[in-house]
Amino acid sequence: MSEIRPELDSVPIYYIIRAFKIILTSGSIISDTALDHDRKILAACGRIFRSEQMGQTFLYLCRHGAATAWLLQVQLGFSETGAHRVMRKLKALGVVEPI
Repeated sequence: MSEIRPELDSVPIYYIIRAFKIILTSGSIISDTALDHDRKILAACGRIFRSEQMGQTFLYLCRHGAATAWLLQVQLGFSETGAHRVMRKLKALGVVEPI
């Protein structure tokens, strides 16, 4: 994962990532299992929010529960190709699944 750049501090997900980094380096983690779990969460957040479209789609799905690529085009203003690309990436990450 790349380092957090100062100009991105105003993006909320970077506050979350920074908080995880502080927790992971503080030495206050009780077990190796908890540390591994936190690292996985941090890595997943980094992959999901790496692109603006993926972040927007993830948040849309959190709020609304489900969506089609067409709905993302209409609601979020994505191109057809962009909507399908984001859905494929989120599916590959295990964040979404077809219903």
